[in-house]
Amino acid sequence: MLEIRTQTPEDADMVATLTEATKSPILGVLFNKLEEEDLTTFNEVAVWDGKIVGKAVAVKAEIDSKEAPAPVVYLMPLVVMPEYVRRGIALVLVRKILEECKTLGTGALLAHGNPEFFKHLDFLPAELFGIGDTTGEVTDKLMAKEITEGYLAEKGGNLKLPF
Repeated sequence: MLEIRTQTPEDADMVATLTEATKSPILGVLFNKLEEEDLTTFNEVAVWDGKIVGKAVAVKAEIDSKEAPAPVVYLMPLVVMPEYVRRGIALVLVRKILEECKTLGTGALLAHGNPEFFKHLDFLPAELFGIGDTTGEVTDKLMAKEITEGYLAEKGGNLKLPF
């Protein structure tokens, strides 16, 4: 049975195994840095039969708008064990983060990734809101979901991460 929960310090070895198995060791380094610097807003793991098979991390970010910075949450790349891909684990992880965003009163959640995946969760291309990535580039891979209806209207600007 699949369980989604917040990562604990005791999970470190299994999370390292996860990032190594997905051939994403740089993500392991990034996740560790975010945790050490206390930059994570959400740090969720997917546990299947006692084994960590997925991970999602989100950080506080902002849209560097012309008028005033708009706080948002940014979803870092998702990690799922190769043998567990296409079982809906990534969707469940993102849904959990969306629930947490609603609880905190977050205005919007942004993420880079496959637009088709994020469309299943009602994300829209960030370019529709006039939002570019951290370099100012407008890309169809940057996706946005308003948690608070109308939050991104007329904000425009570039994504700014805390690192």
